[in-house]
Amino acid sequence: MKKYYTSLTAKKLAELEKIAMIASWTLSERGGIDMRHNDREDFPEIEIASIQVMLEDAYRLGLKDGEKMASLGDKYWNGSEDGKKSV
Repeated sequence: MKKYYTSLTAKKLAELEKIAMIASWTLSERGGIDMRHNDREDFPEIEIASIQVMLEDAYRLGLKDGEKMASLGDKYWNGSEDGKKSV
């Protein structure tokens, strides 16, 4: 999937795409959520229940990532293995 104006990593985008494709038969049949610059393909009809599932799963993914970052503490925020600030 091609990135458009996002700061998410390719891995995170792939995880979000997987969530969308599992929740929506339409997106699964389409083959992903990449832009195709075609109105018919870029604006599919998607059931509201599918959108709710996608949002809830994406929220859970964010919580999991936040918990992981919090557990890393200073190692994550300072960018070093020993937790000391790099200059």
